[in-house]
Amino acid sequence: MLWGDRLSLLRRRLGIVFQDYRLIPRRTVAENVALVLRTQGVPRAEIHHRLQSALEVVGLQHKATCFPEQLSGGEQQRASIARAIIGTPDLLLADEPTGNLDPENAHQVIRILRRLNSVGITVMVTTHNQALVQATNHPVVYLHQGCLQQDKVG
Repeated sequence: MLWGDRLSLLRRRLGIVFQDYRLIPRRTVAENVALVLRTQGVPRAEIHHRLQSALEVVGLQHKATCFPEQLSGGEQQRASIARAIIGTPDLLLADEPTGNLDPENAHQVIRILRRLNSVGITVMVTTHNQALVQATNHPVVYLHQGCLQQDKVG
């Protein structure tokens, strides 16, 4: 088990995207995304630079001053992705990132995740969406009867 500084260092190498967005309602998109770095004591100038980059990746630069309730579900999920990548993680874990989205927004989220993978971030997505699984050209691992399998479960 990891404790203290070792656990903290591991967490800094991970980005997590939740199905239900987990944005703080009383904080703007920019504040929600930057919170990760602020809690780590990153200097303001660095936070600003990374914030602009993260919002650009997810196409939300124009929504930085909006609150979560002012965003669509797809925009909230993209804000969640920006928050997950602002710390430049090695591994991005996405738990049903398209589960609450309409097909158009789901495809947009998947395009963003693919782009992140193409620049070197390992992306691991959990989903029950078989169409999403079938549309990928990436390795797929299934959980079947409590065991991980790389081959497609029939």
